[in-house]
Amino acid sequence: MAVACNGNKKGPEGPKASAIERRDVDMKHEDCDLSAKDAVVMDANGDGRPDIIKVYEGKREVCRAVDINLDTVIDVFVYYDDQGRQRRRESGFDRDSRPDEVSFYEGGALVRKERETNNDQKVDTWDYYQAGKLVREERDSTGDGYVDQWWTFNRPNKPKCAIVVTDNDGDGRPDKGSEIDTCAADDAAGPPPPSGTAKPSDTAKPADTAKPADTAKPSDTAKPADTSAPKPPPPPTAAPDTAPPPG
Repeated sequence: MAVACNGNKKGPEGPKASAIERRDVDMKHEDCDLSAKDAVVMDANGDGRPDIIKVYEGKREVCRAVDINLDTVIDVFVYYDDQGRQRRRESGFDRDSRPDEVSFYEGGALVRKERETNNDQKVDTWDYYQAGKLVREERDSTGDGYVDQWWTFNRPNKPKCAIVVTDNDGDGRPDKGSEIDTCAADDAAGPPPPSGTAKPSDTAKPADTAKPADTAKPSDTAKPADTSAPKPPPPPTAAPDTAPPPG
């Protein structure tokens, strides 16, 4: 969902510069001494190269480095507090040995992430979490160190939906009328049909009904039998008189 970019920001020379907080945007790596004498090296895939290195102070692990994809480049650094809980995690995604995202934990629970999203090694996105869920995000869309977008994730059942407000005039505050609901279009369209419901076009067409059999034409029907009484034979005719005449 595209939101308005800050094209008119005045920066620190603007008329309200004193009200703007410029962030520390350097993506910093916290030291983890992989060459320490107490470091434990592990070869997960047996290729003779380290994939996990755990660094200890006495018996307590303080940090570790992990090559997740086994390409000899460290992808993740994890740091632990004095109770063994994760307190910081640095993640690299582009195989350059530098972090692109730093996660911060309190009491072992994630509370914040600082991210760089355009490969310039400058933080431009700050994510804030409660109970493990993203609830708020701040962004610097122009890379000058000043936040100009505020995202509020207020739909627990739709974690990708947010209300976004922007600052285009550089006063450090959201502009009136800049609010965008990233899921407004989905709401207007209404809920999708229940899963598995057949579309009208997919319903079976009614079966063709059998046409009635052709009935016999009258000409084809049998003629009725002749039930009239037989005619009497004609009366016999008199035989010719052949007797001789009297003498």
